[in-house]
Amino acid sequence: MIKSVVDTALYALLSAETNIVYHIPPYQREYSWSKDQWDALFDDLLEEDAGDGHFLGTIICVNATEEATSQTVLELVDGQQRMSTLSLLLLAIYRQLKARSDDFDEDQSADFVNLRKMLILGNPVRARIRLQKQNHNLNDYLVLLQQSGFEIDAEPTTYLGNRRIAKALSHFTYRISERLNDDPRPNLEVLFDLLGRAKQSILVKLEVANHSDAFVLFESLNNRGLPLTPIDLIKTSLLSVADKTSGTDVSSAYKEWSAWLESLGDDYGNQERFFRQFYNAFK
Repeated sequence: MIKSVVDTALYALLSAETNIVYHIPPYQREYSWSKDQWDALFDDLLEEDAGDGHFLGTIICVNATEEATSQTVLELVDGQQRMSTLSLLLLAIYRQLKARSDDFDEDQSADFVNLRKMLILGNPVRARIRLQKQNHNLNDYLVLLQQSGFEIDAEPTTYLGNRRIAKALSHFTYRISERLNDDPRPNLEVLFDLLGRAKQSILVKLEVANHSDAFVLFESLNNRGLPLTPIDLIKTSLLSVADKTSGTDVSSAYKEWSAWLESLGDDYGNQERFFRQFYNAFK
């Protein structure tokens, strides 16, 4: 079931020496963390002794690489909220450091280059974390990278600031500014200290052979962040079976699932009642 278990720091997961891209598949729910989760993450990083590494939980990956020479694609079955949020925190730190880059010493310049490579890969330029498309998540993130000076393709968008991805970046920018005002140390020292704390944060990466195994682990280990809804659990069960059934796959099963949701309308109560009955018949 499990191909590998690695207890590692964020800087290793996004190492500049690798070409790994973390892809969040379309069947994942949209980015849903908010101020409480953002503040908890930020405060936990500050409270941890520098260098110790704050434990952030588990991520579950399926290797979805098609062309290994260009990049290694790891599909995030679980952990997308944490990885997306950490990427937005790194981007907020990057923006603050970029504004002060004229004052870098040699070591700080090297750290800044490595931070850049934690956010993007080159030739062509692409994001290390590829968010799901729901509610403009992916394009909003690409636009924010573009606004930060990365030469990355993104579609023009409106109402960016009203959506959750941009709000997360704005909130981290605010918290960093607060930290700079409250800490008596030079700004660059404070920023690189925060960067070091984020890079040292620890995640356990579980890599499994297929989606079916991933969904089993997902149901048993998802006890951090926002609680799973009954519909989330039913969906993972159905997709797990689809992955093991001849003549279908996760992608086609998810398209059918999405069509059902559209037909049922936006009322969650109606959706849950239908899928509970469907799941009982399915079982």
